[in-house]
Amino acid sequence: MLLKTKSETLNDIFYAAQTAAFSGHYKRSVELMELMLKKYKNQDAGKLVKHIINSNWNYYSSLKKEKKFKKVYNLLQSQKADTSFLDLSRLLNNLFIKDQYARKQYQKDPSSENELLSQKTDSINHILVDSILNQYGFLSYKKIGYKANSSLAILYQHLDAKSFMDNFYLIQKAHKEEAILLPDYALILDRYLVRSNKKQEYGTQYYYDSLKKNFLFKPIRDLENIEKRRWKMGLDSLTTYARNNKILIEEER
Repeated sequence: MLLKTKSETLNDIFYAAQTAAFSGHYKRSVELMELMLKKYKNQDAGKLVKHIINSNWNYYSSLKKEKKFKKVYNLLQSQKADTSFLDLSRLLNNLFIKDQYARKQYQKDPSSENELLSQKTDSINHILVDSILNQYGFLSYKKIGYKANSSLAILYQHLDAKSFMDNFYLIQKAHKEEAILLPDYALILDRYLVRSNKKQEYGTQYYYDSLKKNFLFKPIRDLENIEKRRWKMGLDSLTTYARNNKILIEEER
């Protein structure tokens, strides 16, 4: 069994933690990730832990339920986040909370009143997010931490069409530099494709059809193989995503 001696390397612990996560031994995986961050207090350890967490969205959902995961998350944040951006991180997280509240209200009841609430929230958030992008570009987790980085990605999706398209090069740059989480990149890429009048890759974009009185997916490329593409990006299955968001899956989309 791994880790019976003190001679285990960082890579040894990483492979053990990753194997534990993949095989469903989440408690063991979290314990090993904590060991990695405590024993090897450097960026390499942080990158390897980040890789395990972001390998698959299902793993992340299970890992974060473990009691010690909060310790791992805090250790990771302390290594990655730049304290000079602390106020900005808090701002982004607060904007995200307001954004999600407005959208959940609309999903529960797609009335004109709730639609207006969502539009007003987007307008206010747009001013702040656009200002951040103009001043800093798309901020990586190294500066604002993982939570705020993901919040920024979600808020970016809800910019007006012109700002979204004009700043997409920042998202491409962030993806190339591994400064954005794969699930967040998949969501933004799909929205970019839809706004470019192309079929989406990962099935993350949908709309409300007032005639059918259902949320429906916007056109998806190669629906037959979408689960493979979603899995590579750390997304859960399309069926699960549809169920969680009350989206009707139609054939030939």
